[in-house]
Amino acid sequence: MMPCLLASFDMYRSVSDWFRAGKSPLDWQYVLPTLSALTIIFLIATWLTLRWLRLRERRTLNSPAKLLAELCAAHGLLRRQRQLLAALARHYNLAQPAMLFVEPALWGAEKLGPTWNRRRGELDELRGRLFA
Repeated sequence: MMPCLLASFDMYRSVSDWFRAGKSPLDWQYVLPTLSALTIIFLIATWLTLRWLRLRERRTLNSPAKLLAELCAAHGLLRRQRQLLAALARHYNLAQPAMLFVEPALWGAEKLGPTWNRRRGELDELRGRLFA
């Protein structure tokens, strides 16, 4: 491996010697591969950067968890109330938990079932606060 690296180094040293000696014709067999490699590296870096920016933008634009957090903050909900909302969203398997802020039907006792009876007081209080 080391002789290959040294041979590669000698190639670039000989290219730099051309400039020092004032030789005008460049040996394109060394210049073209170098320029090609640099161009390919630049294009790959640009492509990766653009891809990362698009993914970051998409994640920011469509984030159900972030929307739920913003709605909870806007309504001034406490941590316990936020946890109750998250549990309710998990109960319904909602892809968009923010639906709990616009669909009062999701809060009905008949829809929730008996497993939510012990938290009925908290649910009614939170529902009253959100849909008053």
